[in-house]
Amino acid sequence: MVFIFKTEKHFKVLKDSVKYVIILSVLFVLFMHIDIRFKSKVQIDVHLQHKAEGSLSETSHLRDHDSVKNSSKNGSEFEHSAMFRKTSPETWDPESSVARERNSTVEKITQNSPSSSTQFQTLNQRKILNGDYDLEQESGPILPKRNLRHYNISYHNGNRPYNCTMPSNMRWPIDDLLCLEKPNVLQNFKNPCWYAMSRYSQQTTLRCLPYFHIFGVCKSGTSDLFNRLTNHPMVVPNTGIMQKETWYWTWKRYGISGIDHTPTQIVTFDEYLDMFDATRIQQYNVPLDGRGTYFPLVTGHGDPMDLWDHTMWRNIPQNNFLDDEPDVLAPDLIRHINPDVKLILILRNPIERLYSHYLHGNYGTTASSFHFDVIHSIEAIQSCLSKQSVRTCLYNETLMHELKVPLSASMYVVHLREWLRVFPRHQIFILRFEDYIQDMKSSLSNLFRFLQLDDIPDEQMQRIVSMPIFYKTEKKDYAGAIYRETKEVLHRFLYPYTKRLATLLNDSLYTWDDLKV
Repeated sequence: MVFIFKTEKHFKVLKDSVKYVIILSVLFVLFMHIDIRFKSKVQIDVHLQHKAEGSLSETSHLRDHDSVKNSSKNGSEFEHSAMFRKTSPETWDPESSVARERNSTVEKITQNSPSSSTQFQTLNQRKILNGDYDLEQESGPILPKRNLRHYNISYHNGNRPYNCTMPSNMRWPIDDLLCLEKPNVLQNFKNPCWYAMSRYSQQTTLRCLPYFHIFGVCKSGTSDLFNRLTNHPMVVPNTGIMQKETWYWTWKRYGISGIDHTPTQIVTFDEYLDMFDATRIQQYNVPLDGRGTYFPLVTGHGDPMDLWDHTMWRNIPQNNFLDDEPDVLAPDLIRHINPDVKLILILRNPIERLYSHYLHGNYGTTASSFHFDVIHSIEAIQSCLSKQSVRTCLYNETLMHELKVPLSASMYVVHLREWLRVFPRHQIFILRFEDYIQDMKSSLSNLFRFLQLDDIPDEQMQRIVSMPIFYKTEKKDYAGAIYRETKEVLHRFLYPYTKRLATLLNDSLYTWDDLKV
Protein backbone atom coordinates (compact mmCIF):
# COMPACT_ATOMS: atom_id res chain seq x y z
CA MET A 1 0.00 0.00 0.00
CA VAL A 2 2.84 2.34 0.83
CA PHE A 3 4.53 1.59 -2.49
CA ILE A 4 1.34 2.23 -4.41
CA PHE A 5 0.71 5.48 -2.52
CA LYS A 6 4.20 6.71 -3.23
CA THR A 7 3.89 5.75 -6.87
CA GLU A 8 0.62 7.61 -7.23
CA LYS A 9 2.04 10.62 -5.42
CA HIS A 10 5.12 10.63 -7.60
CA PHE A 11 2.99 10.21 -10.67
CA LYS A 12 0.89 13.25 -9.70
CA VAL A 13 4.02 15.33 -9.14
CA LEU A 14 5.42 14.18 -12.47
CA LYS A 15 2.12 15.00 -14.19
CA ASP A 16 2.06 18.51 -12.72
CA SER A 17 5.68 19.04 -13.71
CA VAL A 18 4.99 18.08 -17.31
CA LYS A 19 1.99 20.40 -17.35
CA TYR A 20 4.12 23.35 -16.14
CA VAL A 21 6.84 22.56 -18.66
CA ILE A 22 4.28 22.57 -21.48
CA ILE A 23 2.82 25.89 -20.30
CA LEU A 24 6.27 27.46 -20.05
CA SER A 25 7.16 26.16 -23.51
CA VAL A 26 4.02 27.68 -25.03
CA LEU A 27 4.71 31.00 -23.34
CA PHE A 28 8.29 30.94 -24.59
CA VAL A 29 7.16 30.26 -28.16
CA LEU A 30 4.63 33.09 -27.97
CA PHE A 31 7.27 35.45 -26.60
CA MET A 32 9.68 34.53 -29.39
CA HIS A 33 6.95 35.04 -31.97
CA ILE A 34 6.20 38.52 -30.67
CA ASP A 35 9.90 39.34 -30.51
CA ILE A 36 10.51 38.17 -34.07
CA ARG A 37 7.44 40.08 -35.24
CA PHE A 38 8.84 43.35 -33.94
CA LYS A 39 12.25 42.64 -35.44
CA SER A 40 10.92 41.79 -38.89
CA LYS A 41 10.38 44.23 -41.69
CA VAL A 42 6.75 45.24 -41.72
CA GLN A 43 4.56 47.40 -43.85
CA ILE A 44 2.07 49.39 -41.86
CA ASP A 45 -0.99 50.98 -43.38
CA VAL A 46 -1.40 53.75 -40.82
CA HIS A 47 -4.88 54.78 -41.81
CA LEU A 48 -6.39 51.29 -41.94
CA GLN A 49 -4.69 50.39 -38.65
CA HIS A 50 -6.18 53.50 -37.07
CA LYS A 51 -9.71 52.85 -38.33
CA ALA A 52 -9.62 49.16 -37.43
CA GLU A 53 -8.48 49.61 -33.85
CA GLY A 54 -10.23 52.91 -33.15
CA SER A 55 -6.94 54.32 -32.01
CA LEU A 56 -3.65 55.44 -33.37
CA SER A 57 -1.39 53.21 -35.47
CA GLU A 58 1.43 51.46 -33.71
CA THR A 59 4.43 52.97 -35.42
CA SER A 60 6.66 53.11 -32.37
CA HIS A 61 9.15 50.64 -33.86
CA LEU A 62 10.15 53.33 -36.35
CA ARG A 63 11.14 55.93 -33.78
CA ASP A 64 12.94 56.59 -30.47
CA HIS A 65 16.19 54.99 -31.59
CA ASP A 66 19.36 55.80 -29.71
CA SER A 67 21.74 55.57 -32.63
CA VAL A 68 20.83 56.36 -36.20
CA LYS A 69 23.18 57.64 -38.88
CA ASN A 70 22.47 59.27 -42.20
CA SER A 71 23.90 57.65 -45.26
CA SER A 72 26.23 59.66 -47.46
CA LYS A 73 24.71 61.76 -50.22
CA ASN A 74 25.85 61.04 -53.75
CA GLY A 75 25.24 64.09 -55.93
CA SER A 76 22.04 66.05 -56.32
CA GLU A 77 20.10 64.01 -58.89
CA PHE A 78 16.72 62.67 -57.95
CA GLU A 79 15.45 59.11 -58.12
CA HIS A 80 12.63 58.97 -60.61
CA SER A 81 10.44 56.85 -58.34
CA ALA A 82 10.08 59.46 -55.61
CA MET A 83 11.55 62.68 -57.03
CA PHE A 84 13.63 63.20 -53.88
CA ARG A 85 16.25 60.82 -52.48
CA LYS A 86 15.67 59.37 -49.04
CA THR A 87 18.49 59.63 -46.55
CA SER A 88 18.97 56.08 -45.25
CA PRO A 89 20.43 55.34 -41.82
CA GLU A 90 23.27 52.83 -41.77
CA THR A 91 22.12 51.37 -38.47
CA TRP A 92 18.70 50.73 -37.10
CA ASP A 93 17.70 49.26 -33.78
CA PRO A 94 14.05 48.16 -33.89
CA GLU A 95 13.92 47.10 -30.25
CA SER A 96 14.23 50.48 -28.57
CA SER A 97 11.32 50.96 -26.15
CA VAL A 98 9.14 48.49 -28.05
CA ALA A 99 8.14 46.26 -25.13
CA ARG A 100 7.46 49.19 -22.85
CA GLU A 101 5.40 51.02 -25.47
CA ARG A 102 3.48 47.89 -26.46
CA ASN A 103 2.45 47.18 -22.86
CA SER A 104 1.35 50.76 -22.19
CA THR A 105 -0.40 51.52 -25.49
CA VAL A 106 -3.96 50.84 -24.37
CA GLU A 107 -3.50 52.63 -21.06
CA LYS A 108 -1.88 55.67 -22.69
CA ILE A 109 -4.53 56.09 -25.39
CA THR A 110 -7.28 55.66 -22.80
CA GLN A 111 -5.74 58.42 -20.73
CA ASN A 112 -5.66 60.69 -23.79
CA SER A 113 -9.34 60.19 -24.53
CA PRO A 114 -11.27 63.22 -23.27
CA SER A 115 -14.49 63.01 -21.37
CA SER A 116 -17.30 65.52 -21.48
CA SER A 117 -19.00 67.01 -18.47
CA THR A 118 -22.50 68.41 -18.22
CA GLN A 119 -21.61 71.50 -16.21
CA PHE A 120 -18.81 74.05 -16.00
CA GLN A 121 -17.35 72.63 -12.81
CA THR A 122 -13.59 73.22 -12.70
CA LEU A 123 -11.70 76.35 -11.77
CA ASN A 124 -10.01 76.45 -15.19
CA GLN A 125 -13.40 76.28 -16.93
CA ARG A 126 -14.71 79.21 -14.90
CA LYS A 127 -11.54 81.15 -15.65
CA ILE A 128 -12.04 80.65 -19.40
CA LEU A 129 -15.61 81.90 -19.27
CA ASN A 130 -14.52 84.93 -17.24
CA GLY A 131 -11.80 85.78 -19.75
CA ASP A 132 -8.80 85.50 -17.39
CA TYR A 133 -7.48 82.07 -18.32
CA ASP A 134 -3.69 81.82 -18.58
CA LEU A 135 -3.17 80.38 -22.04
CA GLU A 136 0.60 80.54 -21.79
CA GLN A 137 0.54 78.34 -18.72
CA GLU A 138 -1.81 75.81 -20.27
CA SER A 139 -0.53 75.72 -23.83
CA GLY A 140 2.53 73.65 -23.03
CA PRO A 141 6.01 74.01 -24.47
CA ILE A 142 6.27 75.45 -27.96
CA LEU A 143 9.56 73.73 -28.82
CA PRO A 144 9.99 69.94 -28.88
CA LYS A 145 10.30 68.09 -25.60
CA ARG A 146 12.50 65.33 -27.01
CA ASN A 147 15.95 65.52 -28.53
CA LEU A 148 15.46 64.15 -32.02
CA ARG A 149 18.79 63.65 -33.70
CA HIS A 150 20.65 63.15 -36.94
CA TYR A 151 18.71 65.40 -39.31
CA ASN A 152 19.47 69.10 -39.25
CA ILE A 153 17.09 71.58 -40.83
CA SER A 154 18.05 75.24 -41.02
CA TYR A 155 15.36 77.57 -39.67
CA HIS A 156 15.29 81.34 -39.46
CA ASN A 157 15.93 81.05 -35.73
CA GLY A 158 18.63 78.37 -35.84
CA ASN A 159 18.90 74.64 -36.43
CA ARG A 160 16.36 72.20 -35.14
CA PRO A 161 17.39 68.52 -35.25
CA TYR A 162 15.17 65.77 -36.58
CA ASN A 163 15.48 62.03 -36.64
CA CYS A 164 15.37 60.22 -39.97
CA THR A 165 13.94 56.93 -38.85
CA MET A 166 13.26 55.29 -42.20
CA PRO A 167 15.50 52.33 -43.15
CA SER A 168 16.24 52.25 -46.88
CA ASN A 169 14.80 48.75 -47.30
CA MET A 170 11.39 49.51 -45.78
CA ARG A 171 8.30 50.92 -47.42
CA TRP A 172 6.24 53.48 -45.52
CA PRO A 173 2.73 54.18 -46.78
CA ILE A 174 3.03 57.89 -45.92
CA ASP A 175 5.95 59.87 -47.35
CA ASP A 176 8.56 60.63 -44.68
CA LEU A 177 9.03 64.17 -45.91
CA LEU A 178 11.69 65.21 -43.41
CA CYS A 179 13.89 62.46 -44.84
CA LEU A 180 13.55 63.76 -48.39
CA GLU A 181 16.16 66.14 -49.72
CA LYS A 182 15.03 69.52 -50.93
CA PRO A 183 15.24 70.01 -54.70
CA ASN A 184 17.75 72.33 -56.34
CA VAL A 185 15.30 74.85 -57.74
CA LEU A 186 16.06 76.64 -60.99
CA GLN A 187 17.15 80.25 -60.55
CA ASN A 188 15.54 81.44 -63.77
CA PHE A 189 12.06 80.47 -62.54
CA LYS A 190 10.12 82.71 -60.19
CA ASN A 191 8.18 79.66 -59.04
CA PRO A 192 10.16 76.91 -57.27
CA CYS A 193 10.71 74.40 -60.11
CA TRP A 194 13.37 71.85 -61.04
CA TYR A 195 13.98 69.10 -63.58
CA ALA A 196 13.68 65.45 -62.55
CA MET A 197 13.27 62.07 -64.18
CA SER A 198 9.68 61.34 -65.13
CA ARG A 199 7.87 58.44 -63.46
CA TYR A 200 6.36 57.53 -66.82
CA SER A 201 9.41 57.70 -69.10
CA GLN A 202 13.18 57.94 -69.03
CA GLN A 203 13.07 61.65 -69.85
CA THR A 204 13.45 64.63 -67.56
CA THR A 205 10.39 66.69 -66.83
CA LEU A 206 9.75 69.97 -65.05
CA ARG A 207 8.34 69.67 -61.53
CA CYS A 208 7.05 72.57 -59.44
CA LEU A 209 6.10 73.31 -55.85
CA PRO A 210 3.59 76.06 -55.01
CA TYR A 211 4.93 79.60 -54.88
CA PHE A 212 2.19 80.60 -52.42
CA HIS A 213 -0.09 78.79 -49.99
CA ILE A 214 -3.33 80.12 -48.50
CA PHE A 215 -3.40 78.04 -45.32
CA GLY A 216 -6.45 79.42 -43.50
CA VAL A 217 -8.99 79.71 -42.38
CA CYS A 218 -12.23 77.95 -43.31
CA LYS A 219 -15.25 80.16 -44.09
CA SER A 220 -13.20 83.34 -44.15
CA GLY A 221 -13.26 84.11 -47.86
CA THR A 222 -10.34 81.91 -48.94
CA SER A 223 -12.13 80.68 -52.10
CA ASP A 224 -13.04 84.20 -53.14
CA LEU A 225 -9.54 85.47 -52.44
CA PHE A 226 -7.94 82.60 -54.37
CA ASN A 227 -10.29 83.11 -57.32
CA ARG A 228 -9.39 86.79 -57.61
CA LEU A 229 -5.72 86.04 -57.10
CA THR A 230 -5.67 83.57 -59.99
CA ASN A 231 -7.15 86.24 -62.24
CA HIS A 232 -3.82 88.03 -62.10
CA PRO A 233 -2.11 87.24 -65.43
CA MET A 234 1.01 85.91 -63.69
CA VAL A 235 -0.80 83.36 -61.49
CA VAL A 236 -1.60 79.82 -62.66
CA PRO A 237 -4.33 77.84 -60.83
CA ASN A 238 -3.76 74.23 -59.82
CA THR A 239 -5.71 71.14 -60.87
CA GLY A 240 -7.19 70.40 -57.45
CA ILE A 241 -10.68 70.99 -56.07
CA MET A 242 -12.09 74.24 -57.53
CA GLN A 243 -8.58 74.66 -59.02
CA LYS A 244 -7.66 75.72 -55.49
CA GLU A 245 -7.54 72.96 -52.87
CA THR A 246 -5.25 69.92 -52.75
CA TRP A 247 -6.22 68.59 -49.28
CA TYR A 248 -2.70 67.16 -49.15
CA TRP A 249 -0.95 68.43 -46.03
CA THR A 250 -3.81 67.88 -43.59
CA TRP A 251 -5.87 65.05 -45.01
CA LYS A 252 -5.04 63.15 -48.18
CA ARG A 253 -1.40 62.38 -47.41
CA TYR A 254 -2.81 60.39 -44.47
CA GLY A 255 -5.48 58.63 -46.52
CA ILE A 256 -8.44 60.64 -45.24
CA SER A 257 -10.75 63.14 -46.86
CA GLY A 258 -12.95 65.92 -45.51
CA ILE A 259 -13.87 67.16 -42.06
CA ASP A 260 -15.21 63.74 -41.06
CA HIS A 261 -11.91 62.07 -42.13
CA THR A 262 -13.54 59.69 -44.59
CA PRO A 263 -11.06 56.95 -45.64
CA THR A 264 -9.60 57.46 -49.09
CA GLN A 265 -6.53 56.52 -51.07
CA ILE A 266 -3.28 57.98 -49.78
CA VAL A 267 -1.94 60.80 -51.97
CA THR A 268 1.83 60.65 -52.36
CA PHE A 269 4.13 63.63 -52.58
CA ASP A 270 4.63 62.96 -56.29
CA GLU A 271 0.87 63.07 -56.82
CA TYR A 272 0.74 66.32 -54.87
CA LEU A 273 3.29 67.80 -57.26
CA ASP A 274 1.19 66.61 -60.22
CA MET A 275 -1.48 69.15 -59.22
CA PHE A 276 0.76 72.09 -60.17
CA ASP A 277 0.85 72.83 -63.89
CA ALA A 278 4.56 72.98 -64.66
CA THR A 279 3.89 72.88 -68.40
CA ARG A 280 1.88 76.10 -68.29
CA ILE A 281 4.47 77.78 -66.08
CA GLN A 282 7.09 76.94 -68.70
CA GLN A 283 5.08 78.28 -71.62
CA TYR A 284 5.70 81.98 -70.94
CA ASN A 285 9.17 83.48 -70.61
CA VAL A 286 10.93 86.80 -71.04
CA PRO A 287 14.50 87.43 -72.30
CA LEU A 288 17.21 88.56 -69.84
CA ASP A 289 19.37 90.85 -72.02
CA GLY A 290 21.39 88.06 -73.56
CA ARG A 291 21.64 86.11 -70.29
CA GLY A 292 18.99 83.53 -71.15
CA THR A 293 15.31 83.56 -70.35
CA TYR A 294 13.25 84.07 -67.21
CA PHE A 295 9.95 82.33 -66.37
CA PRO A 296 7.81 84.71 -64.26
CA LEU A 297 4.57 82.71 -63.84
CA VAL A 298 3.72 81.27 -60.43
CA THR A 299 1.22 78.83 -59.00
CA GLY A 300 -0.18 78.04 -55.57
CA HIS A 301 -2.97 76.43 -53.61
CA GLY A 302 -5.47 77.27 -50.89
CA ASP A 303 -6.23 74.70 -48.19
CA PRO A 304 -7.90 76.56 -45.31
CA MET A 305 -7.89 73.54 -42.99
CA ASP A 306 -4.08 73.52 -42.89
CA LEU A 307 -4.04 76.21 -40.20
CA TRP A 308 -5.91 74.25 -37.56
CA ASP A 309 -6.43 70.53 -38.29
CA HIS A 310 -3.31 68.81 -36.91
CA THR A 311 -5.12 65.78 -35.50
CA MET A 312 -3.19 63.29 -37.67
CA TRP A 313 0.17 64.26 -36.15
CA ARG A 314 0.78 60.80 -34.72
CA ASN A 315 1.23 59.49 -38.27
CA ILE A 316 4.31 61.67 -38.86
CA PRO A 317 7.27 59.30 -38.30
CA GLN A 318 9.28 61.79 -36.22
CA ASN A 319 6.49 61.98 -33.63
CA ASN A 320 6.07 59.40 -30.90
CA PHE A 321 2.43 58.36 -31.08
CA LEU A 322 2.38 57.72 -27.33
CA ASP A 323 3.23 61.34 -26.55
CA ASP A 324 0.52 63.75 -25.49
CA GLU A 325 1.70 66.50 -27.86
CA PRO A 326 3.45 66.53 -31.24
CA ASP A 327 7.01 67.55 -31.92
CA VAL A 328 6.49 67.84 -35.68
CA LEU A 329 3.49 69.25 -37.53
CA ALA A 330 2.60 70.23 -41.10
CA PRO A 331 4.42 73.60 -40.86
CA ASP A 332 7.66 71.73 -40.11
CA LEU A 333 7.20 69.53 -43.17
CA ILE A 334 6.33 72.45 -45.43
CA ARG A 335 9.28 74.48 -44.12
CA HIS A 336 11.65 71.64 -45.00
CA ILE A 337 10.26 70.94 -48.48
CA ASN A 338 9.41 74.50 -49.53
CA PRO A 339 11.26 76.93 -47.22
CA ASP A 340 10.57 80.08 -49.24
CA VAL A 341 6.85 79.54 -49.84
CA LYS A 342 4.79 82.68 -49.39
CA LEU A 343 2.03 82.03 -46.86
CA ILE A 344 -1.33 83.78 -46.81
CA LEU A 345 -3.81 83.78 -43.92
CA ILE A 346 -7.21 85.45 -43.88
CA LEU A 347 -9.02 85.56 -40.52
CA ARG A 348 -12.63 86.35 -39.74
CA ASN A 349 -14.54 87.25 -36.59
CA PRO A 350 -14.23 83.85 -34.87
CA ILE A 351 -17.91 83.70 -33.86
CA GLU A 352 -19.33 84.51 -37.30
CA ARG A 353 -16.77 82.21 -38.89
CA LEU A 354 -17.79 79.36 -36.59
CA TYR A 355 -21.47 79.68 -37.48
CA SER A 356 -20.74 79.63 -41.22
CA HIS A 357 -18.44 76.63 -40.75
CA TYR A 358 -21.14 74.88 -38.72
CA LEU A 359 -23.74 75.27 -41.46
CA HIS A 360 -21.40 74.66 -44.38
CA GLY A 361 -19.99 71.48 -42.82
CA ASN A 362 -23.48 70.12 -42.10
CA TYR A 363 -22.87 69.97 -38.37
CA GLY A 364 -26.37 71.40 -37.94
CA THR A 365 -29.04 73.42 -39.71
CA THR A 366 -30.52 75.99 -37.32
CA ALA A 367 -29.49 78.72 -34.91
CA SER A 368 -31.19 76.75 -32.14
CA SER A 369 -29.15 73.59 -32.75
CA PHE A 370 -26.04 75.74 -33.02
CA HIS A 371 -26.66 77.16 -29.54
CA PHE A 372 -26.92 73.78 -27.84
CA ASP A 373 -24.03 72.31 -29.85
CA VAL A 374 -21.83 75.26 -28.84
CA ILE A 375 -22.59 74.57 -25.17
CA HIS A 376 -21.73 70.89 -25.61
CA SER A 377 -18.47 71.63 -27.44
CA ILE A 378 -17.30 74.21 -24.91
CA GLU A 379 -17.98 71.76 -22.11
CA ALA A 380 -16.00 69.04 -23.89
CA ILE A 381 -12.98 71.28 -24.48
CA GLN A 382 -13.08 72.67 -20.94
CA SER A 383 -13.24 69.16 -19.53
CA CYS A 384 -10.09 68.32 -21.47
CA LEU A 385 -8.37 71.58 -20.51
CA SER A 386 -8.90 70.81 -16.85
CA LYS A 387 -6.48 67.90 -17.27
CA GLN A 388 -4.43 68.58 -20.41
CA SER A 389 -2.72 71.42 -22.28
CA VAL A 390 -4.36 73.37 -25.09
CA ARG A 391 -2.17 71.66 -27.70
CA THR A 392 -2.98 68.22 -26.35
CA CYS A 393 -6.71 68.91 -26.46
CA LEU A 394 -6.96 70.63 -29.83
CA TYR A 395 -4.77 68.07 -31.57
CA ASN A 396 -6.62 65.11 -30.06
CA GLU A 397 -8.45 63.39 -32.92
CA THR A 398 -10.96 61.70 -30.61
CA LEU A 399 -11.97 64.97 -28.97
CA MET A 400 -12.19 66.88 -32.24
CA HIS A 401 -14.58 64.29 -33.65
CA GLU A 402 -16.71 64.46 -30.53
CA LEU A 403 -17.23 68.21 -30.89
CA LYS A 404 -20.58 69.20 -32.37
CA VAL A 405 -19.12 72.46 -33.72
CA PRO A 406 -15.61 73.03 -35.21
CA LEU A 407 -14.64 75.23 -32.28
CA SER A 408 -10.91 74.56 -32.58
CA ALA A 409 -10.77 76.30 -35.96
CA SER A 410 -11.72 79.61 -34.28
CA MET A 411 -8.96 79.39 -31.66
CA TYR A 412 -6.54 81.06 -34.05
CA VAL A 413 -3.64 81.90 -31.78
CA VAL A 414 -2.96 78.30 -30.76
CA HIS A 415 -2.53 77.22 -34.37
CA LEU A 416 -0.78 80.32 -35.69
CA ARG A 417 1.95 79.83 -33.10
CA GLU A 418 2.78 76.51 -34.76
CA TRP A 419 3.44 78.29 -38.06
CA LEU A 420 5.35 81.19 -36.51
CA ARG A 421 7.50 78.67 -34.69
CA VAL A 422 9.12 77.70 -38.00
CA PHE A 423 8.34 80.53 -40.43
CA PRO A 424 9.41 84.16 -39.97
CA ARG A 425 6.61 86.66 -39.56
CA HIS A 426 7.50 88.53 -42.75
CA GLN A 427 6.85 85.37 -44.76
CA ILE A 428 3.16 85.30 -43.76
CA PHE A 429 0.64 87.77 -45.19
CA ILE A 430 -2.24 88.12 -42.70
CA LEU A 431 -5.43 90.08 -43.27
CA ARG A 432 -8.92 90.29 -41.80
CA PHE A 433 -11.90 89.08 -43.79
CA GLU A 434 -13.87 92.17 -42.75
CA ASP A 435 -11.17 94.52 -44.12
CA TYR A 436 -10.92 92.47 -47.31
CA ILE A 437 -14.66 92.78 -47.96
CA GLN A 438 -14.73 96.50 -47.13
CA ASP A 439 -11.75 97.48 -49.29
CA MET A 440 -11.02 94.67 -51.71
CA LYS A 441 -8.90 96.75 -54.08
CA SER A 442 -6.48 97.84 -51.37
CA SER A 443 -6.30 94.31 -49.93
CA LEU A 444 -5.51 92.78 -53.33
CA SER A 445 -2.95 95.45 -54.12
CA ASN A 446 -1.13 94.71 -50.86
CA LEU A 447 -1.30 90.99 -51.54
CA PHE A 448 0.06 91.37 -55.09
CA ARG A 449 2.89 93.43 -53.67
CA PHE A 450 3.62 90.78 -51.05
CA LEU A 451 3.76 88.13 -53.78
CA GLN A 452 6.02 90.38 -55.88
CA LEU A 453 3.67 90.21 -58.84
CA ASP A 454 3.75 92.77 -61.62
CA ASP A 455 1.41 95.73 -61.40
CA ILE A 456 -1.67 95.43 -63.55
CA PRO A 457 -3.66 98.23 -65.27
CA ASP A 458 -6.39 99.90 -63.25
CA GLU A 459 -9.12 98.60 -65.54
CA GLN A 460 -7.91 95.04 -65.06
CA MET A 461 -7.78 95.51 -61.29
CA GLN A 462 -11.28 96.95 -61.37
CA ARG A 463 -12.51 93.94 -63.32
CA ILE A 464 -11.05 91.60 -60.68
CA VAL A 465 -12.57 93.62 -57.84
CA SER A 466 -15.98 93.72 -59.57
CA MET A 467 -16.23 89.95 -59.90
CA PRO A 468 -19.15 88.43 -57.95
CA ILE A 469 -18.48 86.73 -54.62
CA PHE A 470 -17.16 83.29 -55.46
CA TYR A 471 -19.05 81.37 -52.78
CA LYS A 472 -21.60 82.29 -50.14
CA THR A 473 -23.14 80.04 -47.49
CA GLU A 474 -26.79 80.29 -48.50
CA LYS A 475 -27.83 78.01 -45.64
CA LYS A 476 -27.61 81.06 -43.38
CA ASP A 477 -30.70 82.48 -45.06
CA TYR A 478 -32.74 79.53 -43.80
CA ALA A 479 -30.97 78.94 -40.48
CA GLY A 480 -31.45 82.46 -39.16
CA ALA A 481 -29.12 84.73 -37.22
CA ILE A 482 -27.04 83.56 -34.24
CA TYR A 483 -28.82 83.95 -30.91
CA ARG A 484 -27.57 86.76 -28.68
CA GLU A 485 -27.07 84.23 -25.86
CA THR A 486 -24.93 82.06 -28.14
CA LYS A 487 -22.74 85.01 -29.06
CA GLU A 488 -22.23 85.88 -25.41
CA VAL A 489 -21.20 82.35 -24.47
CA LEU A 490 -18.79 82.14 -27.42
CA HIS A 491 -17.39 85.58 -26.70
CA ARG A 492 -16.56 84.64 -23.12
CA PHE A 493 -14.85 81.46 -24.27
CA LEU A 494 -12.99 82.78 -27.33
CA TYR A 495 -12.02 86.28 -26.21
CA PRO A 496 -8.93 85.18 -24.22
CA TYR A 497 -7.65 83.58 -27.41
CA THR A 498 -8.36 86.61 -29.58
CA LYS A 499 -6.58 88.83 -27.02
CA ARG A 500 -3.53 86.58 -27.27
CA LEU A 501 -3.78 86.74 -31.06
CA ALA A 502 -3.83 90.54 -31.01
CA THR A 503 -0.77 90.51 -28.75
CA LEU A 504 1.02 88.02 -30.98
CA LEU A 505 0.37 90.11 -34.09
CA ASN A 506 0.76 93.44 -32.27
CA ASP A 507 -2.54 94.59 -33.75
CA SER A 508 -5.61 95.29 -31.62
CA LEU A 509 -7.90 94.81 -34.63
CA TYR A 510 -7.55 91.06 -34.18
CA THR A 511 -9.70 91.20 -31.06
CA TRP A 512 -12.57 92.24 -33.37
CA ASP A 513 -13.58 94.75 -30.72
CA ASP A 514 -14.44 97.19 -33.49
CA LEU A 515 -17.31 94.89 -34.49
CA LYS A 516 -20.47 94.26 -32.50
CA VAL A 517 -20.65 90.91 -30.77
